[in-house]
Amino acid sequence: MAGSIRFKKVLPALALVGLLVLVGVSIWVLLASCSEEEAPSGADWLEVAETVQGRFEEGDVVRIEPAWLTGARIFFGDLDGGEREPFRILDIHDPMDPPFLYHFKRVWLVTALDRRHDSGLIPPGGVVVDEVDFSKLTLQLVELPSHWILWDLVPSLGTARLQRFDKKGKPVSCRFRGRSFGCGNKREFNVGTELRQVAGGPRQCVVIGAYPDDQPAVLEFPQLPGPGVLRLTLGQTVEAARAGDGSETVVKILVGGVEVEQLHLIRRDYNLHYVEVPLTEGETSLVVEVTAEDSRRREVCLEGVVLDLDWASR
Repeated sequence: MAGSIRFKKVLPALALVGLLVLVGVSIWVLLASCSEEEAPSGADWLEVAETVQGRFEEGDVVRIEPAWLTGARIFFGDLDGGEREPFRILDIHDPMDPPFLYHFKRVWLVTALDRRHDSGLIPPGGVVVDEVDFSKLTLQLVELPSHWILWDLVPSLGTARLQRFDKKGKPVSCRFRGRSFGCGNKREFNVGTELRQVAGGPRQCVVIGAYPDDQPAVLEFPQLPGPGVLRLTLGQTVEAARAGDGSETVVKILVGGVEVEQLHLIRRDYNLHYVEVPLTEGETSLVVEVTAEDSRRREVCLEGVVLDLDWASR
């Protein structure tokens, strides 16, 4: 009975505290919403896109930050007058992947909301040569270092050697023609350059399928330049990641005959994976070996560059 009386006495005080907390939270939410900058409208994006279009050059790329503002992409997809295939000139990787951008001469960086004037968005080695502030957007033209890529894996595919094996472990003859290796009379053996979706973005990469069961695909580049930093980027294609069957894919990386990395890509793995290896002076080989116990729809999207030591000291 005494406890009940005490509770009744403190009940009004508890109610008052609860009311004050509720009022405080409501005021905080209201102030926060008022202080948030409004997202750019279509007219805002169009104004910037027209500015970029007037100065767009071959070898340019456009990047929008924050990357989740996906509705802005339609305004920048065909600024060079080419076919309406936006990802030829629009970088959508999240987070930013600077070595991917180094394949271009310049990047038009379009920033909104809390990303405006964020110096951390300038790729290492990049130099801002122009900047324009619009009402809700900032446009920066950034020149990218042209000498940092010493070697590029994808266009160097023709210098590589490819080993493939049939189900009995016998070698299959592979010959390079144009942009791909043709191996025997089965397309599953072929290894070539394609534009594929991986980790939420398009990548121009070498696609290596794991086929047949537990027999490796071995891709060897006999000579890499040095000194520098070898940076490999790889991941499963969207089709492979979505597949309802098939085992994990194992990727082994050997540099100079020494295994430096072994990756196990399970189904539903939509991530990009990076491998960085310092290279010293002299000739160094690169071997990428791809295997899978159950090869159904197992394939890997592979890229790579050797970067100047300036990249390592960034």
